[in-house]
Amino acid sequence: MANALPGLRTAEALRRLASSLQTALSEYEHLYQMRPWKYMHMFSHTTTGLFPFCWVYACLSFLVSVLILIDAVGRDHAALTASLLLCMITVGNLHLAGYAFYMRRTELFRKGALIIQEIERICANCPTTFYLPDIYIPLSDSVELCWVYRDDRLVSLPVALLVDGDIALLRPGRPAPCKCRELFPSKQGCRRMFQRGDRHEEINEPEKQGCVEPCACLAVEVLESPAVSVFRRCCASKCERRPPLIEETNRILHRYLERILLPTVVGLGVCTAVFQYFLTENLEDGWIMAFLARLALVVLPLLMPAVSAFVIGFHCLNNARLIASLQHGWSGFGSLLDLAIHLYLGQPEHLPYTTGPYPTLGSVTSVSVVDKKGILSLADPCAEKVFFFSNDNEGTPGASQSSTRRAHVLDLSGIGPQLQFDDPNWDSFVSHLKPVGLNALLNGCGLRGEWTKFLDHLEAVSHVAGGRQMAVNSRRCLCTLAKAMHFDPDDACRNFDIKRTLAAYRMAPQLSNGKSEKTPVGNVFATVLQDHSNTYAQMMCQGSADMLMPMCTYYWDGRRVRQLDKWHQRKIKDFATRYNMTAYCLALTYRPLPRWAANYPCDNCYYDLTGSLFNAAGLKTMESYSSKCSDAATSTCSLDTLLQSALVSSPQSKDVFFKDHVFLGMVAFQYQAKPDVVRLIERLDKMCIRFIHFSKENEFRSRVFAEKMGLETGWNCHISLEDGENPASSTQQRRIGNALKRKCCEFSITAQSPTFTSEPDVSKLRLETDVLNFSCKLSLADADLHVDCVPLADETELTPLLGSNSNLSSKEFKIKSNSTPSRSLSADSLTSCCCMETNPSGMYGDSSDFLISNQAQLPKGIDNIRPHLSNVDNVPLLVPLFTDCVEATTREMLCIMQENDECVCVVGSSLNVDNAELFCTADVAVSVEPDIPVGCCADLEQDSGLSFGSFSGSNSGLTSLKTRHRSATCHSCVQLAHRINSLPCAFSVHSLDKTFLSSAFATSMPMLRRFRVAFYFLLSCSLLLSFIQLASLAAVQWTPFSPDMLLWLLCLALPVLSASLALPLPERTAAAATTTDSPLVHKRRSNRKEIVTFFTQFSVKFLPSGFGVLLLFVLTTRFLQSTTTAHTSDQWPQPSANGRRLRLPPPQLLLAQNYCAWFFLLYMIGVSASHVHSYELMMNKPPTRNRNWLFACLALQLIQSFYCSPPLWPGRWKLRYGDVPWFVSVFAFLWTIPVLCINEAMKRLEASQHKRRQRRRRLSFDTKLGMNSPF
Repeated sequence: MANALPGLRTAEALRRLASSLQTALSEYEHLYQMRPWKYMHMFSHTTTGLFPFCWVYACLSFLVSVLILIDAVGRDHAALTASLLLCMITVGNLHLAGYAFYMRRTELFRKGALIIQEIERICANCPTTFYLPDIYIPLSDSVELCWVYRDDRLVSLPVALLVDGDIALLRPGRPAPCKCRELFPSKQGCRRMFQRGDRHEEINEPEKQGCVEPCACLAVEVLESPAVSVFRRCCASKCERRPPLIEETNRILHRYLERILLPTVVGLGVCTAVFQYFLTENLEDGWIMAFLARLALVVLPLLMPAVSAFVIGFHCLNNARLIASLQHGWSGFGSLLDLAIHLYLGQPEHLPYTTGPYPTLGSVTSVSVVDKKGILSLADPCAEKVFFFSNDNEGTPGASQSSTRRAHVLDLSGIGPQLQFDDPNWDSFVSHLKPVGLNALLNGCGLRGEWTKFLDHLEAVSHVAGGRQMAVNSRRCLCTLAKAMHFDPDDACRNFDIKRTLAAYRMAPQLSNGKSEKTPVGNVFATVLQDHSNTYAQMMCQGSADMLMPMCTYYWDGRRVRQLDKWHQRKIKDFATRYNMTAYCLALTYRPLPRWAANYPCDNCYYDLTGSLFNAAGLKTMESYSSKCSDAATSTCSLDTLLQSALVSSPQSKDVFFKDHVFLGMVAFQYQAKPDVVRLIERLDKMCIRFIHFSKENEFRSRVFAEKMGLETGWNCHISLEDGENPASSTQQRRIGNALKRKCCEFSITAQSPTFTSEPDVSKLRLETDVLNFSCKLSLADADLHVDCVPLADETELTPLLGSNSNLSSKEFKIKSNSTPSRSLSADSLTSCCCMETNPSGMYGDSSDFLISNQAQLPKGIDNIRPHLSNVDNVPLLVPLFTDCVEATTREMLCIMQENDECVCVVGSSLNVDNAELFCTADVAVSVEPDIPVGCCADLEQDSGLSFGSFSGSNSGLTSLKTRHRSATCHSCVQLAHRINSLPCAFSVHSLDKTFLSSAFATSMPMLRRFRVAFYFLLSCSLLLSFIQLASLAAVQWTPFSPDMLLWLLCLALPVLSASLALPLPERTAAAATTTDSPLVHKRRSNRKEIVTFFTQFSVKFLPSGFGVLLLFVLTTRFLQSTTTAHTSDQWPQPSANGRRLRLPPPQLLLAQNYCAWFFLLYMIGVSASHVHSYELMMNKPPTRNRNWLFACLALQLIQSFYCSPPLWPGRWKLRYGDVPWFVSVFAFLWTIPVLCINEAMKRLEASQHKRRQRRRRLSFDTKLGMNSPF
């Protein structure tokens, strides 16, 4: 690898990053600057944002204000004051609309400016220490890292922190992280340009004996920071996302009220004027202006002048409550109000204007997770199964003809250091597992630098070959497996020197049957070791089973080396094929080598064995070795047999490394789902929120992992978004993986099977010479080596490293065990080990033999999703798993879901630059800082105990950066990249635990439901006021509400009463909300059926109150008109001098209006009592439990009584409320009883319908897609 290059200093790189981001913001910021010609566009229906106030409402409000003003000049000071106040409210609404428009357009810029300020602050502190991931950590789709030179050293840096001028290294076969240019001219004298996603794929031609020089990293100069592209994508998205609640309110106000109700009311009012003109003989003076003023009072309630403040107030308050509950829980109304004010003033961290977290999270129908590693699963895969061979009757004299071959699979469970065997009697197989553990330590994580170099070469090879095979992304750590076997790494590895490493690979031949399933590239990585106690070398190999199986002639059965046959080969093929398709499989072998092999000249080269080692079929049978030993089931082989071919080989031949291996076993790895994720999915399922996983892996691996999370992944439950080669095949039958059939069975114990009658102390178990000794001493090199095969019962056989007469060191190597106390072990107790029960006829073919037809007619490929939704069914919207996803297909599928009224919450990694567009596409986005892979679960700071000898220090010029303990003066580059990539996200978290998302939904849904109840209550009250005004105008030519009283009700009384329905109780928490509020959510609202339902409920609940007020107004005016007092005998209305009626409203009318307003508010309080608890009857849950509502009702009624008192309105007639007949007052009070009864009866009906809908939705949600599976 290249020598150290002079890279940028950390402080200079941070300054360049801040400058680049500031430039990117400036490029788009001028597009959003306010221009005079954009003012009207700001109030259009398409840009109103959070506020429903538009230019139509503004013009009508000013017109109503002018009409009231003209009619009130010189005669009614209260109406004059009301007109001026309405004008001021309209101006305030215009200011709010403009403010919201500006805050929405600039919110991302302000959040980006905060990130830039944070970078500048870090740069100003002159950081000398920056937290950096280890340079050799395994690759992960969730963590995008790049090798770059910083501060004269090579480091692994998150891609988002690259800046122009950085010197980076493009690893072979890996995609370029950004736009860059080759640092040094090539042989042609030019410097190549790389765009993001381009790959450096230069493979050297194989030399003699298939030796290939490793692909080298390419030094490039970064031309553009990926963080700049993130900012540009976010700014170009134009923040067009709107919460479903905002779309619902805008649809109601702008479509139904503005385009239907307003013209209808105005038309009815004009008809009323024409009707009165022809039927009334004596019209009052200036009747046209008077009628226009009264018509303005009819229209005014439909304008809802307080709705803008109502919406924005609750938007900020509920967002503040959501944020506070997720951060530190309920902290009091004072701090909540302070946070709401900060959100209103433009705190952009959670994007309250752009995303609207609370209404969006409360409407979410699906949670889509686009990354797996480190978010849904652990960052590193865990060993899940261990495969090995045994013979049941081994060690029994005279039983050679009755031995039974077994293929065993032991399951493991646990995470990291807690890995352990599920079988409590696993220590009975410790002699079988001991070679696997030692191989894991000797060829382990201490060589991760050479492993990384080799895997990069495989990545380049796989892409040059057309991508028909998958590259092995990273090496799997086996240290925890060795620890589960109670190996002590220091004792096990003390007596070995690693002389050299050896790597080889093989590309599979191109199949002619058209199969599209990709298999891993065959690979082998081996270490050649020298034991301190002898002169022979050892070779420990790890790699893919299809590569190592043809190299193996023998296998280790726990005591001796035996010869492989076709039965063993089928078992190996079966296990490897299964777990290569659904997980990750690693085979381990061993080979003793002569002394010269340790000095074989194979440095700095890999072996391409594509055509030299294997025949056309890619498989090598065991018949060529059958002459070496007799029947494999009844004989063993000594060390001489293992070394025979090596002793006669030429020292210049590489073939000695690739034959006569001893098969030790195989290990299957799998990414384990995080327990918190499993519980999160269960909670989302209870809320009827669909969990969707967009997997980048193939169908088989994706299904296995999805099953671990608890998702339904069987028949009809998953779709591949990868377009096939034949588009017409989308309607054909797809192929799904066969179930992994593995049955646990008991050992077949024959009559000759020995019984363990002794009681060994497991806690003090030693590596005995006949069972546990995995020797490092090669005493078999002496002259008394046996060259013939000996029978099974021969107890004097010795085998190097697998034999029984030598020790790991001069001292006896003790196994550390925390097992239970000693107990009697018998063969009958070994029943928990799993034996492979397979069909031999289906084991030996390719992976397609494991596939069966899928009868489900699901689309394949993103291009076939929309036609399927239009012509077949909606199953693509219900499946929980999409496989073979890339960023473009995932984004398109999210758009399809949104087109079909789905509200999508996208959860993804904040260290993946490509997720920025997905975050911008989603309705609400949550970025998660993924767990960083560690590669090795052991402590990297501890010395592994390996002495590398001549191999020491050959780490290809790279210096591994160890993890340092954090201090208060240090900064994390991962956290800074997390902040940059989370720009379009409403929330950024450091782990996807079970509480965050579920608490966010559980808090948002009740708040959204209560706000919808309050909003529809306010809307219904406004509609009722307009209906009463219009009906009264048609009946008695006067309106029952004066302008000032109407403005009081619309702008203060009714909004406060509605707000009391939406305000939560102070003691309510998210945990309580999950148990008392309905967890089911609705899709985007306001369809035709719901509009009909709303008007039906309005007619039943509110119109009785309206009829009561109308009747009260008519009775009051009639009785007051005929009332004579001692102060006057004038008739009403008074005639003017020319015989026409006067326009001045008499005191009788004022008294009747105040009387009606007081009772109208009383009726609305009675109606609101049924809305406090939407689906609970008052006898079961009285509304007085809501102290907010109770206080609001008492305060409003007292203020209304004071406002309507006669001393405030002196006139020529000294009227009192006592002038109203007593039976009218009694009627008005008693009318509240039928109002309450009607509302309670309607609520009972609504509650039953709601429960029925909930059960139907629950049944529909719980209906499994695979319930009609033909299998």
